[in-house]
Amino acid sequence: NNAYGKKSSLEDYDKLTRDILNQFFKKHYTANNCKIIIAGKIDKTITDLLELHFSKNWTNYSQLEKLPNLEFPKHNKQKYFIEKKDALQSSIRLGKILFNRSNPDYPAMQVVNTVLGGYFGSRLMRNIREDKGYTYGIGSAISSLQQTGYFIIASEVNSKFSQETIQEIKKEIEILQKTLIPEEELKKVKSYMLGQLIRSVDGPFSLSDTYLNIWLQGLDLSYYKKYIKTVKAISTKDIQYLSKKYLEIDSLIEIIAGK
Repeated sequence: NNAYGKKSSLEDYDKLTRDILNQFFKKHYTANNCKIIIAGKIDKTITDLLELHFSKNWTNYSQLEKLPNLEFPKHNKQKYFIEKKDALQSSIRLGKILFNRSNPDYPAMQVVNTVLGGYFGSRLMRNIREDKGYTYGIGSAISSLQQTGYFIIASEVNSKFSQETIQEIKKEIEILQKTLIPEEELKKVKSYMLGQLIRSVDGPFSLSDTYLNIWLQGLDLSYYKKYIKTVKAISTKDIQYLSKKYLEIDSLIEIIAGK
């Protein structure tokens, strides 16, 4: 039985779904919960149209319902295995809850992440793809959410190399923690990251997205000034220190789905 007290049908389910979405939309998508970002060649015609359609006619100023403060439960164990008996490949994830852009160490950790697995020339790619041949691709990322963030390493590998892949990932992290990165390698990573930042503001659509990313988290354009300053100034010792501080092997959760 569904919410209407009768046997469910696809039509009933669609109506119930639409009702729920409409209620949510009315509560959270309101004029007093919106910002309009404009980038590009802006003239009076555009601003007049925005005034016409949004300044006077958009009157949905209903009382906002506060969104829940999400909490991520602590994991009960370190390793998880999801068996797929017929799988030719295993999907591997290693990661942990970390922090978002509002943390002072976020820009510096982006450099650490890029060295480890954040671009095609990263250490994980050179080791596990090019040297070992366990996978076609592997990468790491630090994602910034509104209330938190996370670090993740992801790859799909031949099932018989699952454990070997995890061992090599841990080895690369431990090398970062124990051995200073060569200056030439760090210089290459810095150039790559600054180039990517320039690409992220190339054109009005990219510029809008770049600004939106910081605005949603209560930051302003000074964030990018600090980002550039951090990338340029970070040292080999900083990379080692941050790797030890935030990428402790025992803090990473391991998940394998496959054979």
